Amino acid sequence: SDYCSLTLEKPDGRQVILSTTKHEKDFFLAFTYRDMNNTDTVIRVPHRAGIMALQSDIEPTIPIGGSFIWNNPLSQLPGYNDIFMANEGRAFDSREYPVAAKLFPNSKMPDDRGYAIRAADNGRKIDPGRTVGTYQDDAMR
Repeated sequence: SDYCSLTLEKPDGRQVILSTTKHEKDFFLAFTYRDMNNTDTVIRVPHRAGIMALQSDIEPTIPIGGSFIWNNPLSQLPGYNDIFMANEGRAFDSREYPVAAKLFPNSKMPDDRGYAIRAADNGRKIDPGRTVGTYQDDAMR
């Protein structure tokens, strides 16, 4: 056999299974919790170096809908497309990303390419009437 597993079973039938994966080239290890109804919850460990974080570890760091500036080509940020969606006007599946769909009801990311980042006025009256997420046309003073 090209894989192995270790199963720990409680008297009520619940199981925790640690296994190497046999047919997934991108993952080498899987942790499985099997409940009494034989429903599996699986965490797969990818073939990558570094620190693995759970989604709950990342969520408070950069909230969904938040932006950050990356001053290099996206190709220099490994795994970027696995975690983030660039503000390049792309459509997304609202069923797959329900929280993003609440923020962007048209199921489309904003397209910020070619625009300068601008902070919200938040009542300072330097740029009254401008709301977060709007774009400004060319302006000269």
